[in-house]
Amino acid sequence: MSTSGSFTPPAQAGCPGPMTVAALIALRDAGSLDPQCHYIVTDWVQGATLAGPNTVELHAVTASVLALEAKVWTPYDNEAWAGLFDIDRGAVGQMIELRDNLNNVVRDTTGTSPILGTFPWGTATWSENEFDSVTLTAPATARSVTGSRIANSTVNMTGWASGFITNARIENASNVTTGPTMTVSNSQLHGSIVTNSGTGGITVQSGSRLYQATLVNDPGSVKNITITDSDLRGSTLRTQAGTVVTTLSVANSRLRGVAGGGSITHLGDPTLTIGNCDISFGALWTIDGPAGASVNVSNSTIDGIRIDRTAVSGRCDIVTGVFTGTLFDHQGSGQIIATQCQTRGGTLRLAAGSTGSLTIQNGTLDNGTMVVTDVRSLSMGVGSYVGGGATVTESSTTATVVAAIGDRIDQSRIEGPAQVTFSTTTGSNTSLVSRSVVRGSSVVGEGVVTITGTTDGGWIDNCEILGGIVTINNANSGLSGASAFTGNHVGPGCTVTYTGGDATAKQIRNNRVEGLSTVTLTGLTGSAGAGLADVFSMSVRGQSLLTVTGARVVGQPVRDCTVEQGATLNVAASGCTQRCRVAGGATLNTGAFVHFDSEMSLAATKTATAANLNRLANKSFDDWI
Repeated sequence: MSTSGSFTPPAQAGCPGPMTVAALIALRDAGSLDPQCHYIVTDWVQGATLAGPNTVELHAVTASVLALEAKVWTPYDNEAWAGLFDIDRGAVGQMIELRDNLNNVVRDTTGTSPILGTFPWGTATWSENEFDSVTLTAPATARSVTGSRIANSTVNMTGWASGFITNARIENASNVTTGPTMTVSNSQLHGSIVTNSGTGGITVQSGSRLYQATLVNDPGSVKNITITDSDLRGSTLRTQAGTVVTTLSVANSRLRGVAGGGSITHLGDPTLTIGNCDISFGALWTIDGPAGASVNVSNSTIDGIRIDRTAVSGRCDIVTGVFTGTLFDHQGSGQIIATQCQTRGGTLRLAAGSTGSLTIQNGTLDNGTMVVTDVRSLSMGVGSYVGGGATVTESSTTATVVAAIGDRIDQSRIEGPAQVTFSTTTGSNTSLVSRSVVRGSSVVGEGVVTITGTTDGGWIDNCEILGGIVTINNANSGLSGASAFTGNHVGPGCTVTYTGGDATAKQIRNNRVEGLSTVTLTGLTGSAGAGLADVFSMSVRGQSLLTVTGARVVGQPVRDCTVEQGATLNVAASGCTQRCRVAGGATLNTGAFVHFDSEMSLAATKTATAANLNRLANKSFDDWI
C-alpha cells in the first residue's frame, strides 16, 4: 500500500528591505540581525566624489555584529565595488577602504580623512592606484604612496608633515607639491615637477630615477634637497632665493643630460655638495648660489658640462675627481680649490670681475686650460701636472688693487706642449715657480713658462727646466717685487730669458746651464754698488750661451761662475767678472771689461784695463803674463 503527497518547508521570516544607516544600527543594537539576510543602506554619502546617496550592502555575522566587508554601488559603475564600511563612524557611516573596477584601492586607516570622498572615482584612465588627469588635495595626515602612478595631475600634499612616495611613477607634466618633508624611494619622476613647501626638504633615494624632471624648494627656512643612489637625466635641481639654512646634496648617483640639458641652480643654498657621482651632460649644468655660498664636488666623474659661479658666489672645492671637457667658471670673490683631480680638455676659469683665487693641489690639467683674467691669485702645487697642450694663464689688466696677490706653481710638472703664463699689472706679491719641472722643446715652443707684468716680481727657484722656454720679462718699467732665478737646472736645449730690472738687487745664482741651452740676462739696471752679484755661482757648459748685460753689471759683477765645454759667456762692455773660470774651449765675449781673480784658459781677444787684478792666462793659448 502506498500513499503520495508533497512537502512544503516552513516559511522563513522576511528579510528587511533597503533602510537608512540609523535603522540598521537600531536593528544591530537590538540584537535583531539575521546572518542569512543581506542588509542594504541607501543614505551613505562621503565627500564630493561620493556625494550619492550611494547604496551599500552589508552582512551580519551574528544577531548583533555586522561585518566590515561591503558591496558598494556608486553612480560611476553598474557593478558593485568591494569596500570596508564602518557603520559607527559619522552620521551615515564611513567607507575606510574602497576598490573600484579599475583596480584602484584607496584606504583611510584613520577614519578622519576625506580622501575617499575627494578621490576622482570614475576616471577611465585611472587604474592600479594611478592619479591620472586629476587634481587631488591629500589629507592633512601623512600617507605612504606606494606603487602609484601620478600622470597629468596636480597633487597637493602640503598638509603632510612628512610622507613617503615608494615604487611610484610621477610623470607626464604632473605637479606634486609636498609638505615640509617628503621621501621618494625607488620611484620615477618623468617630465614633472616636485615642489617642497614649508620648512623641511625632499629626499630622493634608493634607485629613484628623474628624467627631465625638476625638484624645487620654495622660499622658506631650513630647507634641503638630498639625492642619493639615484639616476638623474636632463633634470633640474633648484632652490629659490630667499631660503635660509639650506643644503643641496647629490651623492652616489648618476646624472646625465639630454638635448634640453639639465642644471643645478641653488639660488638660496649656502651649501651644495656633490659626492661619488658620475655626471655627464654635454649641455649646461649650472651650479650657483647666494653670496658666500660654497660648493663641494668630491670623488666624482664629470664630463662635458659647464659649472657656473656668479659674482656673489663663495668657495668651490673640487676633490678627487676626473673632469673631461668641463668648464668651471667662477666670477665671485671666493675660491676654486681642486685637489687630487684630473682635468682633461676642460677649463678652470676665474672670469673678469672676480677677486677670488684658483688653486690646484696634487691635480692634473691634461690638454685643458686654467684661466685667470683679473686681479687675483692662481696656484698649483704639491704634485700637480700640466701637460698635453694645456695652458695656464693669469692676465690681470684692470686697475683694481688687491693686496698680496701672487701666482704660484710649486712642486708641479709642466710638460710640453703645455704653456704657463703669469701676466699681471697690479698687486704687490711675487709670481713664483718653485721645485717644479718644466719639460718641453725650445725648437717647437713647447713647455713654456712666462712671467711678465709691471708690478709683480718673478721668482723661479729650484726647478728642472728641460727643453722648455722660461721667460721673466718686463723690459719697459721693470718688476718692482723681488725677482730671482736661483737653484735651477737648465738643459738640454732650453731657452731662459730674464729681462727687466730696477734698483732692487737681483738674485741669479746657483744655476746649472748645459746642453746647448741659452740663458739671457738683460736690462739689469740700477745703481752700481757693493751688493750681491747680479749673477753668481753658476755653471755654463755644453755649448750653452750665457749673456749678461745691464748698467749694474759693472758694480755687481758676474762672480764665481764657470764657463766651459764650448760654452759662451757674453758680458757687456765695461762689465766685470770676479773669481770666474772660463776654459775648455769656451768663449768670452766682452768689450773693455774688468776682471778680478779670474782664470781665462782660452784663446780669446781680451782688453785689459787698470782695474784688472790677479789675472791668469794659460800660456799654451796666450803669451800674456
